[in-house]
Amino acid sequence: MGQYPLLIGQGYWRTIGLRPGLQLTIGNLRMHDRLMMMGQYDLIQDGIIYHFHLSGEHDDGTFPMGAGEYGVYGSGVELKHPLDCLAEEPFLELVVWMEAGLFRSFVGDEAGQLPVALQPLIRPMEQGQYARLSKATPQMQTVARQILQCPYHGAAKRMYLEGKTLELMSMMVAAEMELNQPAQRPKPDLVERVHFARDILLQRLATPPSLAELARLSGLNEYSLKRGFRQVFGMTVFGYLHRHSMEQARQLLQTDTWMVEEVARMVGYSDLSAFGRAFRKQFGCCPRDCLAKKSV
Repeated sequence: MGQYPLLIGQGYWRTIGLRPGLQLTIGNLRMHDRLMMMGQYDLIQDGIIYHFHLSGEHDDGTFPMGAGEYGVYGSGVELKHPLDCLAEEPFLELVVWMEAGLFRSFVGDEAGQLPVALQPLIRPMEQGQYARLSKATPQMQTVARQILQCPYHGAAKRMYLEGKTLELMSMMVAAEMELNQPAQRPKPDLVERVHFARDILLQRLATPPSLAELARLSGLNEYSLKRGFRQVFGMTVFGYLHRHSMEQARQLLQTDTWMVEEVARMVGYSDLSAFGRAFRKQFGCCPRDCLAKKSV
């Protein structure tokens, strides 16, 4: 277990070898101040990394990651960038590493060939690695917390952690399979209903309906609505809503009419700090920076 120097922060990194080719790392720490670490070299990553954030926010140069999000990284060349860690809240994260051969033994056929949808995860070593950021499902978050709250000790603990880690990996694999399946052209009726659902979202930007209500209003079940949104717009229902809200917020800020607090409420945020984090993640700057740019 590695402790952080007290001058930087408090907490630890704990790495647990579950079996050959499978490793779990738990990070639990709080930074005293914003921390930036510079990477100097590209690395060759042999295997799959599943990086799960329960709290805290950082940007590793590939993408910013916050609470309730996870990153999937495949094999290949990993480009090193500055790591920017914010000190707004404690970091609590899980990192699972699975060696490429072990991954093939779980999800490949008898010859070790991966399904087409998973092949981007294992690339030749000279190619750039696959990387994707996604929102964790409630089921993923439940299993992640079960790992952190393991009730066993000794050999039973190791068996429990291995089972839960594989369960978490299986959810990631299922998400990758669904995302990377060859696209099918949606039926015209589905496209029409999805566009109708999109219009409802935009009309109710400040108080958006739940997924269940939106599905009912558009005449679809929840599964068809979620799948249809991915097919038509290439993103989730609330991913679309979030992107539109942030874009509208930026436009409102640049009109020289409303203050940041007013714009946050107009796009559905009652928590100003949450609005600021979402805006910074989307555009790489703070909302007040847009206000400052208006007079330029």
